[in-house]
Amino acid sequence: AYQSVLAGARELTLFHLGDLVQEHPGDALLAAALPELTELASRVRGQPPRGIAFYKPPSSDADDNLYLADYLAMLGLPIVPEARYPGAARVAILGAQATADPQLLDKLRRHLATGATLVLTPALMRRLGAPVERLSGARVSAEPQPGAAVELSGLKLTTPLELDLGLTAPANLTRMTVSAAGRRVPWLTARRAGGGRLLVWNLRTFSEQDYDDVGEVLLPPKKRGLPNLPQPVADEVRRLLLAPLGLRLSAPARVAFYLLGDSACFYNFLDRAVRIQLNGRVLAVGPNQAVYLDSYRNVTDSGRSQ
Repeated sequence: AYQSVLAGARELTLFHLGDLVQEHPGDALLAAALPELTELASRVRGQPPRGIAFYKPPSSDADDNLYLADYLAMLGLPIVPEARYPGAARVAILGAQATADPQLLDKLRRHLATGATLVLTPALMRRLGAPVERLSGARVSAEPQPGAAVELSGLKLTTPLELDLGLTAPANLTRMTVSAAGRRVPWLTARRAGGGRLLVWNLRTFSEQDYDDVGEVLLPPKKRGLPNLPQPVADEVRRLLLAPLGLRLSAPARVAFYLLGDSACFYNFLDRAVRIQLNGRVLAVGPNQAVYLDSYRNVTDSGRSQ
């Protein structure tokens, strides 16, 4: 319900009537939260979403980047899905979905010329081929090589992290590496390109085959490592991607971050209270709670909005 309201939904439909008639325990919890949800909706209404653009043309194929935007949001990145190329965005993430745009490469180059930061996935690079390899300095194998890492930048991972073992890059461009299949594999690369900055992020979520393998249709067929990244890793990723927006955020993974006009909101998916820092100022967010700031530029050290 909180995510629906934060996405700007004007109405919520409960599914299904049988649960309501039989007094499903979730109904009482929703009823108790309604006053807060109503207040949150009044604050969100009319506030345009801002942040990191995620380009997904209509009816585009995700390859092995299915639901990528959802998982990125769980890292505390303010993701804004866009159906048209986000040429004015200061930061944009381009997964395999973006290649449904036949003019993508030209748009990508023009976007870099404005000084933008663009983030590419191996699946996208594989589809665009040599031109984007030359821009990024990284290379990707002709066929996907799904793998899983158990260690990232010297930190052990509690949940294996999915990636493409076919990505390679020079050491001077590699910002983070993972240990997978008995070797070091680039996880994040960065390079100045065309007046902007081009990052390759070794991300893999799901492909249609992952769903077919377990007979699943709707729910995630497997656990994924992105929502369980160690905080130092999540903080470093945010440092790179939020800097063009003039923001610094330190928080555990599973704390979502939304920018709405000049306002901001955090939602804590964890079952424990957390302390986060936004531009150096401390905020406390309770377990499974939202904290809304009327202006994220005016946050006191106590975490209350002014």
